[in-house]
Amino acid sequence: MHPTLCLNSRIEQLKRVEGFGYSVAFFLLGDEKLAADATKAALLKISEQTAFFEECLQVQQNKFKKAVISEALNVKIGLLSR
Repeated sequence: MHPTLCLNSRIEQLKRVEGFGYSVAFFLLGDEKLAADATKAALLKISEQTAFFEECLQVQQNKFKKAVISEALNVKIGLLSR
């Protein structure tokens, strides 16, 4: 596959789970900026996992939800340790 097509495909797959992940992060954190930060961190983390892009949408959502929860907890821990 052409590298640009592969990159575009990965971006589209990440876009499909981004909104769902943000909703989870916002539910946990109750703050738009913190939820966006947690979602961005989870997107970066999950984008490094090649196997993620070979999974079906439902599996991708589950894996991304776990990554978002982990990042949201990291954000919360950071706030509490200040």
